[in-house]
Amino acid sequence: MKGLVEWLKLIFLSKRNMKVIICEDPWASSFFKMDTGFGNRLIYWGTAYEIMLRLGREWRIGVRKDQYPELEHIRLPKTFIIEEDYKKSDIEKISLNKLINIFNYGYIPKKNIIDLKYDYNVPTDKLKYNIYKHFGKVTLKSRFLNYRLKKFTKDMVGIHIRRGHGVYTTFDDVYSIPKRYQKYYIPSVNPNFSPDKHGHWESRDDVNKAYKFVRDDMIFKQMDKFPKNTKFYISADLPQKAFNYYKTKYKDRIFFATDFLDYYNISLSKFDSGIDLEYHKKILSLFDKKETLNRTSINIIDYFSLAFCNLILCGGTSTFSIGASNIRGNEIKTFDESDKMLWNSYGV
Repeated sequence: MKGLVEWLKLIFLSKRNMKVIICEDPWASSFFKMDTGFGNRLIYWGTAYEIMLRLGREWRIGVRKDQYPELEHIRLPKTFIIEEDYKKSDIEKISLNKLINIFNYGYIPKKNIIDLKYDYNVPTDKLKYNIYKHFGKVTLKSRFLNYRLKKFTKDMVGIHIRRGHGVYTTFDDVYSIPKRYQKYYIPSVNPNFSPDKHGHWESRDDVNKAYKFVRDDMIFKQMDKFPKNTKFYISADLPQKAFNYYKTKYKDRIFFATDFLDYYNISLSKFDSGIDLEYHKKILSLFDKKETLNRTSINIIDYFSLAFCNLILCGGTSTFSIGASNIRGNEIKTFDESDKMLWNSYGV
């Protein structure tokens, strides 16, 4: 009993002496939409992890539970959920200049709690730091889910399509979609359009044109270069039903997260008994209905499915797909063949 008391005392003292890097989500206000910003948040977490390595082992990363609900399913090393409110007087705000000084000049914060509540993008050119450096440290908590996803996506090519919030979209892009499916892209439901002063819809000027709408013909062109028996796993930032025509074109070669769940007789609201019932229960326990509506669970399946595919095809600007490729270091190529650095080495 005495030993247990000493052990608990040691834990209490270590927590009191722990130095904390508060890693806030700068996009928290738009979290529960189709695109939850998971890739962006991992970049901020990775930056905090690099800071921790530079400052010393007594530092830990603190995140808010509501901003990182994925922690129910994944491990972020040296990271804990903040369960207390720190006094403002105890916190040192890390400005962009201080961040650069930590990375480049060895600046040591004056306080034991620092706040990375970003109002800036991570300036990789000034920090001389690979923002995806620590993504390989992100792992699934469930070894069973890890095994099943690897098995399901074995020998598949992953495809990540970004057409949702923050993708520069024109009316020609919308009209390039089969008419039956244009309803998922029309201006009234598309945040990438806004009305002008006369009330006419137009592409938003404040959307970064680097995030281009990749049309189906370009995607299909690259898919058709692979052998006819190649299977594709598709992850997108729009509902799966917006891409059901991919299944019509490529039949049983197209797979989504729901296909993974169906393959193991798993339902996100209920499960159908069958073989390996206990295994089904284990996976089902990871995903509740409320969370699924917020896409958190589907994002986890998508993210690690892409990571376990042999190759990822993408638009080239999404942190989600680039980050997923850094989990295992698998190859990533763009739909645009003009990107010679990413495309030619694969040899298709």
